[in-house]
Amino acid sequence: QNLWGHTTWKNNEVHWIPAQLEKNQMPDLRGMWARDALYILENKGLKVIGVQGSGRIVNQLPAPHAPYPKNKRVLIKLEKEK
Repeated sequence: QNLWGHTTWKNNEVHWIPAQLEKNQMPDLRGMWARDALYILENKGLKVIGVQGSGRIVNQLPAPHAPYPKNKRVLIKLEKEK
């Protein structure tokens, strides 16, 4: 069972969206808190070299499901929920 992911609110219900953690592919971090993403990335041997904003992750480089970057560096962008 995948314990990593995020929730969304749709039709007055909370929905669980599991994170896809494929081997050697960037996980989809969108919707996660930075702390959770850092834990996942560091355990995969990747290093976050830039964090922009605050709130939940809305964008990442490399993109979700892309192959791991050769330099093992990741950028994440956060945005507060509206």
